[in-house]
Amino acid sequence: MLTYDYGFYFNGHHSSEFGLKVLMSKQETLPAKRKVTVTVPYRPGIVDLSGVYGNAVFEERTVTYPCRIYVGTSDLYVMHTEIAKLEKWLMNTNGKIKLIDDAMPDRYFMAEVQEAPTFTQNAVYVDFTIIFQCEPFKYKEQFDDLWDTFNFDLDIAQDTHYEVTSDTPFKGDLINNGIIDSDLTLRIKGNLTVKIGNQNYSFDKDTISVVSLPTGKNIFEVSGNGTLDIDWIEGII
Repeated sequence: MLTYDYGFYFNGHHSSEFGLKVLMSKQETLPAKRKVTVTVPYRPGIVDLSGVYGNAVFEERTVTYPCRIYVGTSDLYVMHTEIAKLEKWLMNTNGKIKLIDDAMPDRYFMAEVQEAPTFTQNAVYVDFTIIFQCEPFKYKEQFDDLWDTFNFDLDIAQDTHYEVTSDTPFKGDLINNGIIDSDLTLRIKGNLTVKIGNQNYSFDKDTISVVSLPTGKNIFEVSGNGTLDIDWIEGII
Protein backbone atom coordinates (compact mmCIF):
# COMPACT_ATOMS: atom_id res chain seq x y z
CA MET A 1 0.00 0.00 0.00
CA LEU A 2 1.28 3.47 -0.89
CA THR A 3 2.15 5.65 2.09
CA TYR A 4 2.30 8.86 0.05
CA ASP A 5 0.09 10.74 -2.39
CA TYR A 6 -0.29 9.35 -5.90
CA GLY A 7 2.43 10.61 -8.19
CA PHE A 8 5.60 9.48 -9.88
CA TYR A 9 9.28 8.79 -9.27
CA PHE A 10 11.81 10.67 -11.40
CA ASN A 11 15.42 11.79 -11.09
CA GLY A 12 15.96 10.34 -7.62
CA HIS A 13 12.79 11.69 -5.99
CA HIS A 14 9.09 10.97 -5.66
CA SER A 15 6.79 13.85 -6.55
CA SER A 16 5.26 13.79 -3.05
CA GLU A 17 8.61 14.89 -1.58
CA PHE A 18 7.93 18.34 -3.06
CA GLY A 19 4.34 18.50 -1.81
CA LEU A 20 3.21 18.05 -5.39
CA LYS A 21 -0.38 16.92 -6.02
CA VAL A 22 -1.19 15.27 -9.35
CA LEU A 23 -4.60 16.40 -10.57
CA MET A 24 -7.20 14.09 -12.10
CA SER A 25 -6.64 15.16 -15.71
CA LYS A 26 -3.38 13.24 -16.25
CA GLN A 27 -2.89 12.21 -19.89
CA GLU A 28 -0.82 9.51 -21.56
CA THR A 29 -0.53 9.14 -25.33
CA LEU A 30 0.04 5.90 -27.17
CA PRO A 31 2.98 5.90 -29.59
CA ALA A 32 2.00 6.32 -33.22
CA LYS A 33 3.39 3.87 -35.75
CA ARG A 34 6.08 5.31 -37.98
CA LYS A 35 5.27 4.29 -41.53
CA VAL A 36 7.99 4.16 -44.17
CA THR A 37 6.46 3.92 -47.62
CA VAL A 38 7.53 4.35 -51.22
CA THR A 39 5.62 4.64 -54.44
CA VAL A 40 6.58 2.49 -57.41
CA PRO A 41 6.02 3.76 -60.95
CA TYR A 42 3.19 2.01 -62.79
CA ARG A 43 2.07 0.21 -59.63
CA PRO A 44 -1.08 1.19 -57.72
CA GLY A 45 -0.87 2.13 -54.06
CA ILE A 46 2.32 2.17 -52.01
CA VAL A 47 4.95 -0.27 -50.77
CA ASP A 48 5.17 -0.38 -46.96
CA LEU A 49 8.77 -0.85 -45.76
CA SER A 50 8.04 -0.18 -42.09
CA GLY A 51 8.68 -3.75 -40.96
CA VAL A 52 11.69 -4.49 -43.14
CA TYR A 53 13.87 -5.14 -40.06
CA GLY A 54 11.29 -7.33 -38.32
CA ASN A 55 9.82 -5.10 -35.60
CA ALA A 56 7.27 -2.34 -36.04
CA VAL A 57 8.69 1.17 -35.64
CA PHE A 58 6.98 3.68 -33.34
CA GLU A 59 7.20 7.41 -32.65
CA GLU A 60 7.80 8.78 -29.16
CA ARG A 61 4.98 9.30 -26.68
CA THR A 62 4.15 11.83 -23.96
CA VAL A 63 2.96 11.53 -20.37
CA THR A 64 1.38 14.71 -18.98
CA TYR A 65 0.86 15.45 -15.29
CA PRO A 66 -1.22 18.52 -14.35
CA CYS A 67 0.01 19.40 -10.86
CA ARG A 68 -0.53 21.71 -7.92
CA ILE A 69 1.61 22.73 -4.96
CA TYR A 70 0.10 24.52 -2.00
CA VAL A 71 2.32 27.57 -1.84
CA GLY A 72 1.32 30.89 -3.34
CA THR A 73 1.74 34.61 -3.65
CA SER A 74 0.75 35.11 -0.02
CA ASP A 75 4.37 34.15 0.75
CA LEU A 76 6.49 35.02 -2.26
CA TYR A 77 9.78 33.82 -0.77
CA VAL A 78 8.46 30.33 0.00
CA MET A 79 6.68 30.12 -3.35
CA HIS A 80 9.76 30.98 -5.42
CA THR A 81 11.94 28.69 -3.30
CA GLU A 82 9.64 25.72 -3.90
CA ILE A 83 9.35 26.48 -7.62
CA ALA A 84 13.16 26.62 -7.87
CA LYS A 85 13.40 23.18 -6.24
CA LEU A 86 10.91 21.77 -8.74
CA GLU A 87 12.71 23.31 -11.70
CA LYS A 88 16.04 21.83 -10.61
CA TRP A 89 14.50 18.39 -10.04
CA LEU A 90 12.67 18.26 -13.37
CA MET A 91 15.14 19.97 -15.71
CA ASN A 92 18.49 18.82 -14.30
CA THR A 93 18.86 15.68 -16.42
CA ASN A 94 20.99 14.86 -19.43
CA GLY A 95 18.78 12.78 -21.70
CA LYS A 96 16.00 10.34 -20.86
CA ILE A 97 15.97 8.54 -17.51
CA LYS A 98 13.50 6.30 -15.66
CA LEU A 99 10.00 7.63 -14.94
CA ILE A 100 7.92 5.34 -12.72
CA ASP A 101 4.21 6.03 -12.33
CA ASP A 102 2.66 4.86 -9.04
CA ALA A 103 -0.17 3.25 -11.01
CA MET A 104 2.36 0.94 -12.77
CA PRO A 105 5.18 0.36 -10.27
CA ASP A 106 6.56 -2.68 -12.14
CA ARG A 107 6.94 -0.76 -15.42
CA TYR A 108 8.75 2.41 -16.35
CA PHE A 109 9.20 4.96 -19.12
CA MET A 110 12.47 6.42 -20.34
CA ALA A 111 11.57 10.08 -20.14
CA GLU A 112 12.79 13.66 -20.09
CA VAL A 113 11.15 17.03 -19.45
CA GLN A 114 12.03 18.95 -22.60
CA GLU A 115 9.34 21.63 -22.53
CA ALA A 116 9.66 23.99 -19.57
CA PRO A 117 6.54 23.99 -17.35
CA THR A 118 4.53 27.21 -17.04
CA PHE A 119 3.61 28.09 -13.46
CA THR A 120 0.24 29.78 -12.80
CA GLN A 121 0.44 31.55 -9.47
CA ASN A 122 -2.47 32.04 -7.07
CA ALA A 123 -2.67 33.29 -3.50
CA VAL A 124 -2.40 29.87 -1.83
CA TYR A 125 -1.35 27.45 -4.59
CA VAL A 126 0.53 27.20 -7.88
CA ASP A 127 -0.70 25.14 -10.85
CA PHE A 128 1.58 23.82 -13.57
CA THR A 129 1.75 21.00 -16.10
CA ILE A 130 4.69 18.62 -16.51
CA ILE A 131 5.05 17.03 -19.94
CA PHE A 132 7.44 14.09 -20.17
CA GLN A 133 8.79 13.22 -23.61
CA CYS A 134 9.22 9.44 -23.58
CA GLU A 135 10.59 6.63 -25.68
CA PRO A 136 7.80 4.70 -27.45
CA PHE A 137 7.67 1.80 -25.01
CA LYS A 138 7.12 1.10 -21.37
CA TYR A 139 9.79 -1.25 -20.04
CA LYS A 140 9.50 -4.18 -17.67
CA GLU A 141 12.49 -5.89 -16.12
CA GLN A 142 12.28 -9.69 -16.09
CA PHE A 143 14.23 -11.12 -13.18
CA ASP A 144 11.99 -13.45 -11.20
CA ASP A 145 8.37 -14.08 -10.28
CA LEU A 146 7.98 -11.96 -7.17
CA TRP A 147 4.29 -12.18 -6.39
CA ASP A 148 4.06 -8.68 -4.93
CA THR A 149 4.81 -7.18 -8.37
CA PHE A 150 3.39 -9.93 -10.61
CA ASN A 151 0.52 -8.83 -12.85
CA PHE A 152 -1.72 -11.86 -13.39
CA ASP A 153 -3.44 -10.21 -16.38
CA LEU A 154 -0.32 -9.14 -18.28
CA ASP A 155 2.74 -11.06 -17.07
CA ILE A 156 3.98 -14.57 -17.82
CA ALA A 157 5.55 -16.69 -15.06
CA GLN A 158 8.93 -18.00 -16.18
CA ASP A 159 11.98 -19.47 -14.46
CA THR A 160 15.14 -17.38 -14.55
CA HIS A 161 17.51 -19.82 -12.79
CA TYR A 162 18.59 -23.17 -14.22
CA GLU A 163 20.84 -25.89 -12.86
CA VAL A 164 21.78 -28.63 -15.32
CA THR A 165 24.08 -31.61 -15.62
CA SER A 166 24.98 -33.78 -18.59
CA ASP A 167 22.24 -36.17 -17.42
CA THR A 168 19.59 -33.52 -16.68
CA PRO A 169 19.47 -30.88 -19.44
CA PHE A 170 16.63 -28.38 -19.64
CA LYS A 171 14.27 -28.18 -22.60
CA GLY A 172 11.37 -25.75 -22.79
CA ASP A 173 10.30 -22.33 -24.02
CA LEU A 174 11.31 -18.77 -23.24
CA ILE A 175 8.74 -16.07 -24.02
CA ASN A 176 9.49 -12.44 -24.78
CA ASN A 177 6.12 -10.85 -24.03
CA GLY A 178 7.14 -7.47 -25.47
CA ILE A 179 6.70 -6.17 -29.00
CA ILE A 180 10.40 -5.66 -29.77
CA ASP A 181 13.40 -7.97 -29.57
CA SER A 182 15.18 -7.77 -26.20
CA ASP A 183 18.76 -8.09 -25.00
CA LEU A 184 18.92 -11.27 -22.92
CA THR A 185 21.67 -11.37 -20.28
CA LEU A 186 23.12 -14.83 -19.61
CA ARG A 187 25.08 -15.36 -16.39
CA ILE A 188 26.91 -18.65 -16.79
CA LYS A 189 28.76 -20.70 -14.22
CA GLY A 190 30.31 -23.84 -15.63
CA ASN A 191 30.41 -25.38 -19.09
CA LEU A 192 27.10 -24.80 -20.86
CA THR A 193 25.43 -24.72 -24.25
CA VAL A 194 22.35 -22.51 -24.55
CA LYS A 195 19.94 -22.76 -27.46
CA ILE A 196 17.50 -19.93 -28.20
CA GLY A 197 15.38 -20.53 -31.27
CA ASN A 198 17.81 -21.64 -33.96
CA GLN A 199 20.85 -20.06 -32.31
CA ASN A 200 23.33 -22.05 -30.21
CA TYR A 201 25.73 -20.40 -27.76
CA SER A 202 28.55 -22.38 -26.13
CA PHE A 203 30.45 -21.35 -23.01
CA ASP A 204 33.40 -23.18 -21.43
CA LYS A 205 33.95 -20.91 -18.41
CA ASP A 206 32.15 -18.58 -16.01
CA THR A 207 31.06 -15.53 -17.95
CA ILE A 208 28.31 -13.00 -18.64
CA SER A 209 27.01 -12.71 -22.19
CA VAL A 210 24.25 -10.71 -23.89
CA VAL A 211 22.31 -12.24 -26.78
CA SER A 212 19.13 -11.39 -28.67
CA LEU A 213 15.74 -12.66 -27.48
CA PRO A 214 13.16 -12.38 -30.29
CA THR A 215 9.56 -11.53 -29.52
CA GLY A 216 7.11 -14.34 -28.83
CA LYS A 217 7.77 -17.95 -27.87
CA ASN A 218 11.32 -19.23 -28.38
CA ILE A 219 12.76 -22.72 -28.10
CA PHE A 220 15.00 -22.64 -25.03
CA GLU A 221 17.44 -25.40 -24.12
CA VAL A 222 20.29 -25.54 -21.61
CA SER A 223 22.77 -28.43 -21.56
CA GLY A 224 26.16 -29.21 -20.02
CA ASN A 225 27.21 -28.87 -16.40
CA GLY A 226 26.59 -25.70 -14.42
CA THR A 227 24.08 -22.98 -13.63
CA LEU A 228 22.46 -20.28 -15.73
CA ASP A 229 20.70 -17.11 -14.58
CA ILE A 230 18.91 -14.91 -17.10
CA ASP A 231 17.26 -11.51 -17.16
CA TRP A 232 15.98 -9.15 -19.82
CA ILE A 233 13.90 -6.01 -20.26
CA GLU A 234 10.72 -6.20 -22.31
CA GLY A 235 9.52 -3.28 -24.41
CA ILE A 236 5.73 -3.08 -24.17
CA ILE A 237 3.07 -0.62 -25.30
